[in-house]
Amino acid sequence: LASFLAAEGWDPEEVIMRRFEHMPDYDAAETAKQVWFIVAKGYKPRGCRKLKEFNMCPGPCPRHLLVNL
Repeated sequence: LASFLAAEGWDPEEVIMRRFEHMPDYDAAETAKQVWFIVAKGYKPRGCRKLKEFNMCPGPCPRHLLVNL
């Protein structure tokens, strides 16, 4: 999810890390470390199909709309 949101241009500090705050095992320092590692390495996100398969699609986007036509 972090790599997908980063690739879509979402801000790592303001948006991406906040997506994980409500997880039961959330750790702010570990989340920051992992998110910044993903951003720094430029990891490519999984495709829309995989995100939907894992129920991790963040919502409507241009790609999402084209897939559902």
